[in-house]
Amino acid sequence: LDAFAAMDADGDGELTADEIYQALSKNDADVTLARVQEIVAKADADGNGTVSRQEYLDAVAADIVPGSWLGGLGRRLGALFA
Repeated sequence: LDAFAAMDADGDGELTADEIYQALSKNDADVTLARVQEIVAKADADGNGTVSRQEYLDAVAADIVPGSWLGGLGRRLGALFA
């Protein structure tokens, strides 16, 4: 959950599309806000407009979150669920 914590700018335990976009763009990820919003919509199981820790883990396990966005963490999680 290091990647989640790094993106959770306000520390509320929920990721907004903007928080994810800002974190990814700092790391030079090839990403657009529109693409992040699309992924948040898919990952947001409860429909509240944000992604919780559990929704994040579920999205990673379901390959909704591109592994390239997660660096080493994404590769480790991908191996666990392969």
